[in-house]
Amino acid sequence: MYGSTHDRSRSQEVQTDTAREREDNPDTPHDWLAAQRRAWMSVWEITHVEPGRSVTVKDLLTDERRQVTEVRGSDILVPRDAVLCRVVDHAGASLFRGLHPRPLLPREADEVIRRMRTKARRKGTIPIERLREETLSRHFISCWEEAVDALDHRRMRPGSYPAEPARHRSPRQPDIEP
Repeated sequence: MYGSTHDRSRSQEVQTDTAREREDNPDTPHDWLAAQRRAWMSVWEITHVEPGRSVTVKDLLTDERRQVTEVRGSDILVPRDAVLCRVVDHAGASLFRGLHPRPLLPREADEVIRRMRTKARRKGTIPIERLREETLSRHFISCWEEAVDALDHRRMRPGSYPAEPARHRSPRQPDIEP
């Protein structure tokens, strides 16, 4: 009997401590997980790049816009690239999460968007709540993978597809004081 009463009161202490911790520190793991749940999978077009700092993106299915803190990606991505990912808004910053390693060019991204709108039975924007659905996210990834495979296949045939624009900028030069 003592053990069950003791366990119950200890559980209440832990719950109270956790609630206090959330009030004192808004950046708890709980808040990060909640921010992840609010995010959705979509096709984001790169509209502006600040190399070494961030990229500005537009969700091509919802018209949402974000400035994403992205140090490494901002050195590789260029305007008009499309990326498949979730943009997580947390603690005053937006971050890429679940980013597919291969961006697409506008033509290929448009085909993925067409297929997604068909699957969602929408001609215009798709509600964010719908984009959070796991089945739609899985379909998204499948469509993206097929587009990457098709692009790779076309590139293997000489002269069949225009060359991709240069992706790599020259490395940033370190600041050297004389």
